[in-house]
Amino acid sequence: MNLTIFIPSFNSEKHIDLTIQSLLQQTYVNFHLHVIDNASTDNTVQIATKYISKFPNFRISVNPVNIGAEDNFNRCIELCETEFMAIYHADDVYHRDIVHVSINYLRTNLDVGVITTLGELIDSNGRKINKKFKLPFFFKIKALTTNLLKLSEFEILKYISNCLGNSFLICPSAMMRTNCAKEAKGFQFSLYRSSSDLGLWLNISKKLKHGIVLKNLISYRIHEGQGTSFYIKESDKLSDFSKVLRIHVGKEHQLHSRIWIIFARELILLLEKRRMLKKYSGDYKQNFLYARAMSYLGKSIFIHPFWCLYYFLKSKR
Repeated sequence: MNLTIFIPSFNSEKHIDLTIQSLLQQTYVNFHLHVIDNASTDNTVQIATKYISKFPNFRISVNPVNIGAEDNFNRCIELCETEFMAIYHADDVYHRDIVHVSINYLRTNLDVGVITTLGELIDSNGRKINKKFKLPFFFKIKALTTNLLKLSEFEILKYISNCLGNSFLICPSAMMRTNCAKEAKGFQFSLYRSSSDLGLWLNISKKLKHGIVLKNLISYRIHEGQGTSFYIKESDKLSDFSKVLRIHVGKEHQLHSRIWIIFARELILLLEKRRMLKKYSGDYKQNFLYARAMSYLGKSIFIHPFWCLYYFLKSKR
């Protein structure tokens, strides 16, 4: 076996049963399944334990103390000894072909280091949510002729910037080459914070492409209990995405594209300020920052080239 699927868990008793069942019903079954529990205080371990007798390649490891979500994810990478690995989440449901499709693409596309899929959103009860992951228009056109898209580091930055930080790279759908994950130093939460998954994909794509399967192969669950080791506000996510752009947009990128990404970064920061004002100020519409944000949104087609040039020159200092 050259594939290990990890399920990091913490107090996941509500959903981990369905997650494991969806993986045991895969069309591709030649893999190890390893649950790494982060010192849960509920019945997560007991629920997972019942599958040991049903699946011979099933393992459970329990951390003696809670080491935090990100360190638990990195422990998955450290423990992996197979050629390929996936870190699937304990609250999501997986299409029966996701493993087969993902590993086949990695085997036949040696220039791809990590592969993710598209997906649909479900609520805590498993009902579909109308809200969708935002996809660049380019993806929708490509989906008419191919099932696989390959992106470089800069292409990822460009398309995510066009979506203003709404990532179409679904973290719990990712399968990767283990050596790539280890060379990229895993999830660097201290550097990227809530965007540490995006940071990992970008670091892997410095050497190999990021593959995207243009099919919905995961049901991504939205619920109150999800998140990292501590509560991260939505505004913080915007700020963290801006940090990713700042770190990865380098001088080697094309001038016009770099300017657009810098502009997108500053726009995201501006929208973050607007959101904070809306939350904490009773009369935020009178605030200058709100007016400035509205000018970006309503008139950006006329003013953004000038702001782009300004922010580009600013970044050169």
